[in-house]
Amino acid sequence: MKKTELALVVAGLLAFFAGGCAQAYRETPQMGFGQMNIYSHIERGDIVVMDRVEGTSDSVKILCGLVEVVDGNKVALLGIKFFKDKYVLQKGFLGLPESASVQNRAYYVALEKTPDADAVMQKAVVIEHSEFPLIYSKDTATYSGKAIKLKSDK
Repeated sequence: MKKTELALVVAGLLAFFAGGCAQAYRETPQMGFGQMNIYSHIERGDIVVMDRVEGTSDSVKILCGLVEVVDGNKVALLGIKFFKDKYVLQKGFLGLPESASVQNRAYYVALEKTPDADAVMQKAVVIEHSEFPLIYSKDTATYSGKAIKLKSDK
């Protein structure tokens, strides 16, 4: 009887690890500036709405993150980056700055597409995650919205 129970547990674990995991996350607020909080009264005339922009970034982690490949061509080994990382530092949990993440890199890519913009009004952030536990995981973020520029007081 114990051999049968053990075989069922092993078969269940194999099915779990062989199947992997996948999930998608989509966030669509009514209006926002990413995680930038502005508490001043801004009239429509104070903002120049520019083009729609979109930025995408991905991160592949291999062997529990010992090897990380960012955007397909940038490599980090044992947490040591062998590339110049570019991202927008946003506030995270408890208002503390977040480290580089696919979402922060995607926002940077979107903002970089319109150099005169001050921010990107967030329309949507689509985050995709898939993994084969302990061996491989991939996160992809696509940030889209309207680039905006605040008019100066001059």
